[in-house]
Amino acid sequence: MQYTFDLAYYPAERGPYNNAPTFGTNPEENWAGITRAMSTTDFAQSNVEYIEFWLLDTFTNQTTPDDDLGELVFHLGNISEDVLKDGRKVYENGLPAAGQNTATYNTAWGITPATQSLVYAFDADGQNRSLQDLGLDGLTDAEERLIYTNGPAEDPAGDNYTYFAQGSGSVLERYKNYNGTQGNSPLEVTEQFRGSYTIPDAEDLNQDNTMNTIDRYFQYRIPIQKNMQVGSHPFLVDVREKDNIELPNGQVTSSRWLQFRVPVVPDYYEAPSNRNYFEAINGMDDLRSIRFMRMMLTGFEQAAVFRFGTLDVVRADWTRVPSPLNTEEIPYPNTQLQVSAVNILENETRTPIRYKLPPGIVRETLNSYNNLIRENEQSLSLRVKDLAPKDAQGVYKNIDLDMRQYKRLRMFLHAESLPDEIPLPGEGANDDIDERMVAFIRLGTDIDENYYQIEIPLKPTDYSENSSNQFTAEEVWQPESNALEVSIKLLAKLK
Repeated sequence: MQYTFDLAYYPAERGPYNNAPTFGTNPEENWAGITRAMSTTDFAQSNVEYIEFWLLDTFTNQTTPDDDLGELVFHLGNISEDVLKDGRKVYENGLPAAGQNTATYNTAWGITPATQSLVYAFDADGQNRSLQDLGLDGLTDAEERLIYTNGPAEDPAGDNYTYFAQGSGSVLERYKNYNGTQGNSPLEVTEQFRGSYTIPDAEDLNQDNTMNTIDRYFQYRIPIQKNMQVGSHPFLVDVREKDNIELPNGQVTSSRWLQFRVPVVPDYYEAPSNRNYFEAINGMDDLRSIRFMRMMLTGFEQAAVFRFGTLDVVRADWTRVPSPLNTEEIPYPNTQLQVSAVNILENETRTPIRYKLPPGIVRETLNSYNNLIRENEQSLSLRVKDLAPKDAQGVYKNIDLDMRQYKRLRMFLHAESLPDEIPLPGEGANDDIDERMVAFIRLGTDIDENYYQIEIPLKPTDYSENSSNQFTAEEVWQPESNALEVSIKLLAKLK
């Protein structure tokens, strides 16, 4: 079973603690976001390459006249934990309990504790729960009416928690207030009512007992459009469509899942065609301190639902070569290189050319109790754009291996032209081999001076937009032209 992560955005509706008097007049100017702490903070050392996610296409049926609907924005770096911008950290268990004279501060947003937090746990006396489980403003509904003037009388700040079984209407309507922070940690639970959180809410996402107030991050903007296609969208890499899906209510529908890969390496956005999708905020300069991730939605005129099948931060086993690989060592800043992977489970219906296992390769079988499970199989994928005639791009991997114990080195290679770009030379049978793009592999103690280099001109798979992509494994990999095979003994003799 695959669980999804659903994110519903209502640009014309007011969110918690929003006291703007004219909210909703220009919904495309509004935004909403969620933030989480990262367990791995040094993306450079971990060799994190991209954010990858599968997203259900719920946008093509939007009724707006424009095809450009809005933007999905990712922030990576240091994100302020001060949700209510008063410079003071709120933690619910620091609020006064019955009979206590706990020191507090009064701010423009509400009440904050004046003491330092030591632990996040509610008062042991259950009668004090209602006095502390008040949300990030520290106020009851009656007290909120004195500050928040644009909300309903029963919930002026818009932060009240509602269990989904208590709501009415559609699934989205019943979950609208499930993320509320006031009253979301009750002591008594029933089948029709229970909380969503057992510890106090606090402006401390990473639970380090301090509140980060620094905003310094990388910003990545992903345009959301109707009928997004591979090639025309800068981050869309695959589409999976399926018809005749029977729903539990007996209706039949179809689905269209979109796979996005968003490179996180700043060098990728030095090319002029990519600069509009990236920005370094407040002097962010590297990926060595990624403490938080924030995901935002903005630019939408109508409500939108994002259903994520997966949402991953993906690291690579291979590292980009930091220095130019061409013999003149000339830098080519406009060259774009994406390092990723393609596999049989996710990309067997990939466009424009489906992924196939290389000829003769068999997926490993895992014996699990009474079941035989075939494991996944995947290949390294290098996507290069605007490669200059004398330029070379590559990745490397450090290994500790004595190659003398092997007889032959074999490598399967596949090449294809990028959609909506000039086709690579070599697709035709009579194309000159000297015009083709060359793949090379270096083996040695380093990649600069002491190595063996083996090159092979690549024959791209012949594909046009109106032709079928039902290729066999031999047609995809073309081993008679693209397979790299060399004797290890021959390499030794070259010395």
